[in-house]
Amino acid sequence: MGGFSGRGRRAYAGAVLVAGLAVTVGCDPGYEGELRRSASVIEALEEVRYAGDPPPFVTVVDPEQADELLAVDERRFWMVANLNTPLLAASSRSELRFGIDRADVETAVTVMAGDEDGMREYGVWTGDFDATAITAELAADGFTEHQADGGALWANASGDEFLRVSDEELVWGGQGFDPAMLTEGRPLSEEPRYRELSACVDGAYRVDFTHRDSDEEGVTAYAVGQVAEFTDDASDVATSEVLCLGTRDAAEAERATDALEQTVADNEDRYGGSEVTLLEGEPSVVRVTVPHLHEGQEPGWLIREDAGLITRGLG
Repeated sequence: MGGFSGRGRRAYAGAVLVAGLAVTVGCDPGYEGELRRSASVIEALEEVRYAGDPPPFVTVVDPEQADELLAVDERRFWMVANLNTPLLAASSRSELRFGIDRADVETAVTVMAGDEDGMREYGVWTGDFDATAITAELAADGFTEHQADGGALWANASGDEFLRVSDEELVWGGQGFDPAMLTEGRPLSEEPRYRELSACVDGAYRVDFTHRDSDEEGVTAYAVGQVAEFTDDASDVATSEVLCLGTRDAAEAERATDALEQTVADNEDRYGGSEVTLLEGEPSVVRVTVPHLHEGQEPGWLIREDAGLITRGLG
């Protein structure tokens, strides 16, 4: 379970909290249904390296749970259909592009990183792959092999798509992709803010991390996790979102907690049933669990449809 379970110092619950539907991160001893536990988020962040400031955007998806949810309701859980990667996103591309079977992917991490030449997007998939078969498919599709630091890198003819394949890992990148991104600096999992945020969202099947500018006051990074809990009826899934704010100091954590509590209290029709918790730990993290109880709420609601809660938390 996440390192923060049961350690909150203060909490607020909306007046319309519905027992059994409010989904919290971690194992609820009173819940009798089956909780689908996703792979550890912090382990996925070990695949992301950085020098200087952390990358501004990182998304982690658990493909196994994503496919379970898509089998229940493809429209409702569309946010994880392509594992948040251009590798599978284009409508003209096969889901089994280059012979890559989604069932072989254990974790999918997408990174948006910047340098003096602009933003670079790349991803790292871990799993159990047939590297020989995949590279044969790449060659048949017009990709050519180049030697780079750390091994072979396959590039398409236009030079805007790159893949590196082994039996345990598949890396993809877009235009300007530099393999050094995979080895330089230290793992994001060693960054204290991300360790705390990862524990806060532990159990989510998709997590979107955002790093704020190093000069920003208050909240330095935040994460939004998508959580799904199956009831006794395998076709019925209760969903929620977890917003976790990593703050610069305890005073800012208190400010964010107060602002979020007030926002929930003032907007029962949107956030009723939500719980705000100031977690113990260093750096300080504020967690808001938002169960999808109201009309229009579904996976991704906080980051696609209603960013008001995030905005109030940021101050």
